[in-house]
Amino acid sequence: MKILTNVRFYRIAGIAQTLANFLEYLQKDSKTKIKVVGVNIVKKGEKQDPPPQYRTDIFTLYSAVFKYPEIKNAIKNSNNIAEVVEKYHPLIDYYVKIIEKEKPDLIWIHGTYFLPWCLYLAASRFDIPIVLHYHGVLSWEVKHWEKKFRIFFQEMEKQFDSDRILYLFPSALTKSVVEKEIFGHPVKNAHILPNGIPEYFFEKAAGTAKKNDIGFVSRWTFIKNLKFIEKFSKNNLKKGVNPYRIKIITDSKLKRNIIRKFDGLANFIKPIKNDLLPEFYQSTKIILCPSYFETYGNVAQEALACGTPALINKNMGVAETYRCLGLDELIVDFSSTKKLLARLDYYLNYPIDQKVIDKLKRDFSTTKIFDHLTTIFKDIAEQKNNTPVFTLAVACFQLLPGLMSFIF
Repeated sequence: MKILTNVRFYRIAGIAQTLANFLEYLQKDSKTKIKVVGVNIVKKGEKQDPPPQYRTDIFTLYSAVFKYPEIKNAIKNSNNIAEVVEKYHPLIDYYVKIIEKEKPDLIWIHGTYFLPWCLYLAASRFDIPIVLHYHGVLSWEVKHWEKKFRIFFQEMEKQFDSDRILYLFPSALTKSVVEKEIFGHPVKNAHILPNGIPEYFFEKAAGTAKKNDIGFVSRWTFIKNLKFIEKFSKNNLKKGVNPYRIKIITDSKLKRNIIRKFDGLANFIKPIKNDLLPEFYQSTKIILCPSYFETYGNVAQEALACGTPALINKNMGVAETYRCLGLDELIVDFSSTKKLLARLDYYLNYPIDQKVIDKLKRDFSTTKIFDHLTTIFKDIAEQKNNTPVFTLAVACFQLLPGLMSFIF
């Protein structure tokens, strides 16, 4: 079975890590008989991480450099969505070329930003099954942009509303938001599949956490609630005696003026390989995840797997996993940094029971999740449309009144 997908190579990026984890899964399991064809469109002058090396029988990479306008400029200089499409025709045509050459059994689209959108426009020309993995709700990502851009982005995202697509939602929250705010109707052809946790997060190292160390791991973008991080850092400094030490892993391309703004408030750490994150999580007493919205939230569950508590916002898909694990108390309100600081000592000593970690490993490991994913893929390729919604998700969401209506 051959799957074609869009790829990017960044360390601080959930989509990139999902694909990397899937390829690692395929490399370990020779029974799946799945080959992935990755298409990486690189903007001229853009710097990505080097692509990992995988066996040629499971991964082929096509990479091409294009000179194309930033999406913001493309929209700014367009009167309608058709003019935006025209500006990205070379990219769409390249996707078409690779699809024609490789003849995949299905096309797996990651995300809804402009490059996945270009792949979708290319894929729509073929009679090939399409799977959209709904990583990130574009309309939420650009809520802080000017009105014209928000309108264009919403129109782009609405183009993903198609009977031809099978949707993979990381959470019931994502499905609900897409149905209510983007498509305006229930999505029937869909599965809810949480993101998985690689095995190395469950391998315990010697405890190295400092008493007052707090960690953030995040892209530096509006939806991650950067305002909270800045306010928290400043209020922490005012704390006086023994302020918390704040460590932030974020984009390597962070602007110097931002780093200067946090001078004396927090320590910035360059992105590290995913398999080195357990050491970082275990070097902190707690991880804070204050995002306004997340379709899921890998960082939080990775920290839990390492035995480190992570505080999350209620508008994150991973909150559903927390409720399944009985960790409702770690779903907090980030609207007041002062109130959170006042209660932080309690959370710093919050124990993550081994039973919770064992359940995470049993039900949310990448092996478990990708076993379900490959079954879905094979059923689609064989034109079987009767695969049930991921049973673990159903079992968990039964604990949440009202959510079952979002699943079916």
